Amino acid sequence: MLTQPQKENEIIKSIVVDVKKPLEEWTVDDIHRWFDSRKVPDTLVKLYDFQSIAEMQEYSVKLRTDPKKEFIKYEKRYAKCYAGDELEEYIFNRFKNAVLSLTNNYSETVETSMPFGQTLTSKSNA
Repeated sequence: MLTQPQKENEIIKSIVVDVKKPLEEWTVDDIHRWFDSRKVPDTLVKLYDFQSIAEMQEYSVKLRTDPKKEFIKYEKRYAKCYAGDELEEYIFNRFKNAVLSLTNNYSETVETSMPFGQTLTSKSNA
C-alpha cells in the first residue's frame, strides 16, 4: 500500500514531463503532458493531434513563417469542432509559444546530440 507522500509523488510523476528523455523518444502522452504543463487547453491540443516531435517541428516552420495565418485557419477549425466556441488569440499564443519553445530545443538537441534539458558547458583555461 502506498503512503500519502508516495501517492503524491505518483500523481506528480504523471503530470511532469521527463526532461531527461530525448525528444525523439517522446510519445503522444509526453507531448500532451508538455502542452498541459504550458496550460494549453486539451481542446486545442486535440485539434492538432501531434503524434511525434517531428510533426511538431514540421508544423513549427509554418507557425514561425505566418502565425496570423495559422491562427485564422485554426480559429475556424476550432469553431467548427467545438460548436461555435471562439478560439481566443491569447490561448493560441500560449499554444504557439509551447510549440516554438519545444521545437527550438529539439533543433538544439539534434544539432548538439544532447538530451533535452542538458546544457553544454565549456571549460575555462584558468
